[in-house]
Amino acid sequence: MNAALYARLSKADREAGDSLEAQLDECRELAEREGYKIVGDPYTDDGVSGNTLIEARPGLSAALAAAKLGQFERLVM
Repeated sequence: MNAALYARLSKADREAGDSLEAQLDECRELAEREGYKIVGDPYTDDGVSGNTLIEARPGLSAALAAAKLGQFERLVM
């Protein structure tokens, strides 16, 4: 099953020492455990609060549009 990766990092998370790459590494590990084939580049939203609406998250909006086009079946977040 094809999967894409998505990660979001708020400014507060960055200040606390988290990173998009660390989140994406966890997504890759989960995809591997589940037997998913990762397709395409990861979708990301850097510096975006979790309270931000989907429409204002370019990475997540692009991922959802790609899913609707059938480019992957699972979005690993």
